Amino acid sequence: MSEQHHFSVSTALDRERVWALFSDIQNWIRCSDVYQDLTWKGSPWSINATIVGRVRHNRNERVRYVVERYQPGRLVTYIGHSEDSGFASHRTIRFLDRQDGGTVIEMHYFTVASRESSAVGEQFVKWLTERWIEGFARYCDVQAGTLSTAMASRQ
Repeated sequence: MSEQHHFSVSTALDRERVWALFSDIQNWIRCSDVYQDLTWKGSPWSINATIVGRVRHNRNERVRYVVERYQPGRLVTYIGHSEDSGFASHRTIRFLDRQDGGTVIEMHYFTVASRESSAVGEQFVKWLTERWIEGFARYCDVQAGTLSTAMASRQ
């Protein structure tokens, strides 16, 4: 089973500074309570490099993200999976300039899971994505010195 999703947020911070915050995976821990213990296996932001860590969820899920491609400040694609829950996801994150300044962060993803873990996997990935990306946009807004709430849209 697989399902495709789209989620985007907007921040007042310019794209280059958004990338600087995003590319330091320790900020992923700082901006949201979703992740813990993230580390790189391989050279950061190189093809096939892997981010490993845990997601603070019901069972403290172990996760692994393998970088497929990236263009600094513009695009990242990676495959994420959790052996604990029996599913995988493919994600594409785009960083786009807003016409009025700031950045739109778009995430497209789909999950693939066995029939037994499909519903659990879908809900887990949705929870993880929405909670983290909204926290990251708020973190960027704080860095930009704005108090605005990140605008989010779901499809």
